[in-house]
Amino acid sequence: MAGNGTSDVDPERTRRAAWFRGLDEPTGGDLCVYLLGGGFGEAVIICLPGRQTIVVDGCTWNGRSLPSELLCWLGCTTVDCLVLTHPDEDHLLGLPALATNRQVERVWRFPSGGRDEQLVDLVHKLNPDDKRKKALRDALGVLSKLEFEERVSEPQIATTSWKVDAQTRVAVVAPPPFDIKRSYFGNEIDVSTTGDLVVKRSIRNWFGRETKALGAVNNQVSLALVIEWKSLRVLLAGDVTNGTKDKRSGWSGVIRRLDAENQLDLLRGLGAVKVAHHGSWESYWEAAWQLHSAGVGVPLAGVVPFSQGSLPDERTLAELTRHVETLALTAADDECIRRASASRWSRSGEAANAEAPAVSLRWSAPDARPDVRFGQRGAMFVSESG
Repeated sequence: MAGNGTSDVDPERTRRAAWFRGLDEPTGGDLCVYLLGGGFGEAVIICLPGRQTIVVDGCTWNGRSLPSELLCWLGCTTVDCLVLTHPDEDHLLGLPALATNRQVERVWRFPSGGRDEQLVDLVHKLNPDDKRKKALRDALGVLSKLEFEERVSEPQIATTSWKVDAQTRVAVVAPPPFDIKRSYFGNEIDVSTTGDLVVKRSIRNWFGRETKALGAVNNQVSLALVIEWKSLRVLLAGDVTNGTKDKRSGWSGVIRRLDAENQLDLLRGLGAVKVAHHGSWESYWEAAWQLHSAGVGVPLAGVVPFSQGSLPDERTLAELTRHVETLALTAADDECIRRASASRWSRSGEAANAEAPAVSLRWSAPDARPDVRFGQRGAMFVSESG
């Protein structure tokens, strides 16, 4: 007890310990990947062997920014690269807390055509009282501030990469150029000669909450990354979908583009995959998974469910048994577990004490199998397909 009769215990620190205790912690010289999200939203935190930190997207849980809370628990005050994959609310929530009182060195963001300020104005004008749209507006406002500080860039597939050191690289593998051109930023939002924002009805209705969703249009521009550490490659697939019937779109377009640039090995023989779009059927592409597994299987795939009663899709879960050895979910209710079991996945492992919806993966060496830990809300499975 302190001399004034109050406790020396920091309640914030105590809460974070309860949220994340039992998950792996980086020790330097290892690679740690954290998957976060409990039903609405997802984020990924990567702690590289050289102690650099990457944060991919944002999400909230119990009213707090989940990646920000994990970074505090890890004692991390600097984000070396913040990646915002696409402009869906469930991937941008909590961004103000993430960027406050923390140095952000660089930001890779989804393609936008430089129209964030107009989008912020549009959100406010069409529905100023909607809490989720306000969160989106706040996130875009933070992004605009970082852009003013010249820390933001829009990375390109097969062109943009960050060579962290002689052994570590972060490469952008999506979206393909075709999908950027057909996205609503290019085709459904424009600026008139007088500087006014011109928006098609589908986008205006969504921001005004007359329609519930945009479908796949936001996912068209989703970034995806590959983390390379010597021989190990980990794919963070964002919300990349199968796209249109055009071969230049979606996963087909990703494969074609990387192949044309002699970089298809980025997707081949992977050590782990963060499954695209919460495990939806619209993001499962057989040719991509054949590359990922390289005939021997991906050791581990992680899924951050979306509204656990619907995603991951049972068809996706069934197909993954042919390509993946172990499956880890950040959150899994009874219905999610039922779908996995019906898809020939068997429960495995014992949950850590962590209360938050989270999975940690830790590689002590590039050729080692990852140590996998999941919280009380999650689950792990092994494929019955052998």
